[in-house]
Amino acid sequence: MVAALLISDSRPRESTQSEMPRKGAYHIANSSPEEGLSIRQHKDYSYPACLASMLAFLAICLIIIACTFPWKHMKEELKNVREDGSEFDKFDGSRLTSPKTTDPDFHARSDDDTNKRHKSKSTVPPQLETVKPTVTATDVDENTTTLSHQSSIVPTTTKKEHDDDYGDVAEEGSAKSSKNEEIADAVSEATTVGAENTTEEIKSSSSSVAATTEATIASAKVTETTVEAKEQDVQTSSVSASTTSSTISSVSAVSSASTDPTPKMQGDQTSNSDHDSRCPSQLCSTIASRQLSLMNVDANPCDDFYEYACGSLRISRNLAEPNPDAQVNEKLRMAIKKVDMQNRSVPLRHRFFKSFYQDCLDYENNFNYKERLNKAKTILQSVGTFRDDHADSMTLTDLVAKMLQYNSAPLFDILLDVSEAGRDAPFSIKVVPPLPRNSFFYPNGHFNGGHCFVDTTPPEEENVTMDTLYEKYTECKNNEGSYIDSVGKALREFGTLSDDQGKGEVWMTSTKFGVEELLRSKILTSAQYAEANIRIDAVNKGYEMFTINELQNQYSMLNWTDLLTKVVAVNNSTLINDKIAIQVYSKSYITELFNQLDINSAEAALYNAILAMFWHTLYTDFVVAKGNCDRPNFCTFAAQRFMDDAASSLYLSEFDSAAMTTIHAQVREMFRKETTLLATRIRHSPQIKDETEKDKLIEKLENMRIEISGNRKPGPEIYIVEKDLQEDYFSKAIRLLKRRRQRMYSDYRLGRKPDKASQIWSHFSLPTLTNANAVYGLNAVLVPQGLIANKYIQGAPEYINMGILGTIIAHEIIHHFDSTGVDYNADGKRSTAVTTQNENIFQDLTTQLDQQFSFQKSYNLGNGRFADFNIHSELSQNERFADIAAIDVAYEVIKKGLEHESEDESYLNLPYVNYNQSKSFFLAHAQTFCTKKEFLDFRVKLYEGEHLPPQIRVDMIMRNSRYFIKTFACPPRKTQSFQDILQTDD
Repeated sequence: MVAALLISDSRPRESTQSEMPRKGAYHIANSSPEEGLSIRQHKDYSYPACLASMLAFLAICLIIIACTFPWKHMKEELKNVREDGSEFDKFDGSRLTSPKTTDPDFHARSDDDTNKRHKSKSTVPPQLETVKPTVTATDVDENTTTLSHQSSIVPTTTKKEHDDDYGDVAEEGSAKSSKNEEIADAVSEATTVGAENTTEEIKSSSSSVAATTEATIASAKVTETTVEAKEQDVQTSSVSASTTSSTISSVSAVSSASTDPTPKMQGDQTSNSDHDSRCPSQLCSTIASRQLSLMNVDANPCDDFYEYACGSLRISRNLAEPNPDAQVNEKLRMAIKKVDMQNRSVPLRHRFFKSFYQDCLDYENNFNYKERLNKAKTILQSVGTFRDDHADSMTLTDLVAKMLQYNSAPLFDILLDVSEAGRDAPFSIKVVPPLPRNSFFYPNGHFNGGHCFVDTTPPEEENVTMDTLYEKYTECKNNEGSYIDSVGKALREFGTLSDDQGKGEVWMTSTKFGVEELLRSKILTSAQYAEANIRIDAVNKGYEMFTINELQNQYSMLNWTDLLTKVVAVNNSTLINDKIAIQVYSKSYITELFNQLDINSAEAALYNAILAMFWHTLYTDFVVAKGNCDRPNFCTFAAQRFMDDAASSLYLSEFDSAAMTTIHAQVREMFRKETTLLATRIRHSPQIKDETEKDKLIEKLENMRIEISGNRKPGPEIYIVEKDLQEDYFSKAIRLLKRRRQRMYSDYRLGRKPDKASQIWSHFSLPTLTNANAVYGLNAVLVPQGLIANKYIQGAPEYINMGILGTIIAHEIIHHFDSTGVDYNADGKRSTAVTTQNENIFQDLTTQLDQQFSFQKSYNLGNGRFADFNIHSELSQNERFADIAAIDVAYEVIKKGLEHESEDESYLNLPYVNYNQSKSFFLAHAQTFCTKKEFLDFRVKLYEGEHLPPQIRVDMIMRNSRYFIKTFACPPRKTQSFQDILQTDD
């Protein structure tokens, strides 16, 4: 390379503007002005000479590369591939054959190499480079689920040590990566295939995709030269999938997904030569790309299936975690925009919903702090005033009733539920411990543990004892000093102090002490009856029946007849009498709480403490500024919480009615197939010998029903009128708090039954929710539209939808036969469905499930760190029972289709993958649990929730599925499941 360089003299020299060098003119030092002028008058050729030298150098490099490239070898390889029947020149999208490798070591690596690799969590071997596609999100269709995430398939990361210690020890699986030449050939041929089938629209969008292209597959290695040589092909083969009736985001770079994405896996293999038929649609390409993008193919599926199915999501910056709630909020905001506030024919609740949402957005901009404070004062005066022992004011019963009417539950809550008489009887009243909340908007406020969760984050370099972390979290949550100070600040801001400052300070101290005593009573009660036990009673229907007189005798601090008449019956005393039966949940907790209150609190002090806590909630929710950060999401959530009925009908209005009906019919067919399968299994079960018992269980299945979505047409307008639209945000919020309770209690007052659609989709679920649930007393499975829209993929292969949504439905069906559901018959009456003769069969299952987590477990965090934990086995027992059985039920429904996939287009294998449909089914199910959260992020839910962390949950499901074990050739399980009871010799 030639360059003109001149060394300047170090002596200073004056210069003028005209003497400044121009491009291509090099200043000559130490020359006279005349010499310099003479030199500048001659044309300078040094710059073009430099460019010419560089071009010559690059040309020589290209000639050398061309001479040394193995053209003959590539030609032979291409010939071998074509002879194998891979018709790449005339590829029609229906088949893609993996190229053969000529590397003799590819199938002959030692087991030692394999075992070394599987001892670590690694997404990509460090010696391999990767080429990843960019996945672009598009607008989603309104009827089905969304894979709306940017996908980069298996990005490079460092290896992490992995050894799963919390379950059975599985054998090491063998997983192999492809060699350089094989992958280069595959990329070349696959991109050629994609180019021949790419539409003009796809070509036009490929340029932006190519700018960020990286490897789709973890085992791909492509040298820089090969990437340059194939760049144009990769660009033209990028595919942006677009479906007519599914909400699937665009996925690009089909070519990179065409390479062999995974190493050879254990178990049943579906090689490309075994089943040439592949799903040809762009939707299937999208599903395959998303499925592959989440996987860590270097993990052993038998050791840690969660890491195998979801490992890349955790470490990739380009992959987004699914957020179904955000998609519901987006739908709602779209519906809000369409509401015409000036049109009286639009349902009032819809206009009120939009008005409340818009007022929420502008609340803090339109009203300053002082104005917000004054509005809150006006409302508080109508709720109640503070008192002392000699004040003639409301009684404690009156205040508790008022709090419940404002959707606040300081001591306990009063709700409605299905009667023990079943779904054909009217609602029953139930008394339950309150949720740990001090906010109208969120179930857990800052003072209920949010900051404590952050404060108990463990150091990254140490092993973790989860029990200790949870104890510290609980201790922090129970330290209410900052909360009490915040209550005092709210009272001062509201001006509740007496005119006599000295007397006012005494009153303030007394009130804060009353709050402290109330909180201490709750804390002492919780120490005797842990929060997990309250949750166990809730999910396991752990209640006792009381009459009004029995309640009065047990908890005499309140007048229960007066309380229930004011709250539930709305002053209709004829509805509340000693004949009615009331469900009291967690009786031990409520009894201990009243005992503590009776010991520690005088009635006046308790009265003032309850009122002070309510005032504090109003102050923090409506007076203290929240800021405009993410205000639209906050206001959408607030509007949903305050007006769930309007949110439901607005959300449903965003879906095409005909398309929704079609999809719902397909979901109902899933349910029908699964209940029919279980009924057949029960009929032929060799373990259930009592025919009468079989008849009861089958009758329960035959009478079980699936409820989908809700009524999209708004019901009658209640508890709001036109003039209410003119109120400000704060006044509307208070009105809606009361309306929420009025709507609920009106169903009891009017004698409505819980099995009607309008009651089901207000008391037990909402169309906007994204999770299904089983209601024992209704003998029903509830599947909200929010779940269907985010899980069901219209037009996807049957085994994909069954793995995603079918397993969820099966899970809820199985709940009706868990340790709680088995006590309810076909009509929802609390009457056992199994006879004493065979009760030990179900008891054995319960015992085995308890034993799974009856001792300390360890979870491998990687990098030599472990997390030890002990949990309430009973809390997660029913969920684990349903999880284990559901996966096999769903698999059995599609088993015949999987065995004869060539005869049914809905069972064609996904393109670009080297595993069969059975493995796609299990991957589809596991990936519904994928999250970017680490195991330690579940350190509270592990102790207080009925669902185990997904890292454990997925592995437990798969290890106990006999079909998974067979498919992936894993070691046999040890735990029996409900399916084993129903097993026949088929």
